[in-house]
Amino acid sequence: MEYRKMIDALMGDSEYADIVLINGNIINTITREVYKEDLAIKGKYILSVCNSEGLIGPNTLVIDVSGKYISPGFMDSHMHFESSMLTISEFSRLSIPSGTTTLVADPHEIGNALGPVGMKAMADEAKLQINHVDLVVPALAPDCPMLETAGVDVNSKDMEDLLNYDNIIGIGELQGFSNAKHVYNNTP
Repeated sequence: MEYRKMIDALMGDSEYADIVLINGNIINTITREVYKEDLAIKGKYILSVCNSEGLIGPNTLVIDVSGKYISPGFMDSHMHFESSMLTISEFSRLSIPSGTTTLVADPHEIGNALGPVGMKAMADEAKLQINHVDLVVPALAPDCPMLETAGVDVNSKDMEDLLNYDNIIGIGELQGFSNAKHVYNNTP
């Protein structure tokens, strides 16, 4: 959506909110307050949290949410799908009802077993979910190259290629000081 349409809606010029939730109990996680207010939405953006009468147009869907609570989505910023023994799709399906809207996973077990091919498959499945799912590239696979072997090795070129995926957003955890030295010594 164009930012201009959002500005026009906020200014009351020719655009209106798509959806207005009225009489909701807004949970403010910053101030730790709950207060009764309206919430106006345009596209995928929140336009305002205040009296929204001026944002209601002829095509605005108005929903009375009296007695209901409106909360920011929860974010699980470090998890491992493999440890749950669930697919991304199943984990995502089960996490949404609890309010988890964003998941960030470190697939180092898949990295150990399947390397970049497995991580790309996970990234592709992650894109299909209703909630927002991002991945990080394992910092080292296998996790402890001096102590274990794995199905594959993930090198710095593999990591660079994986970081070009739009839902792979960074590098995951690195376990142990000796591993940090190993990564440093083996990075061009």
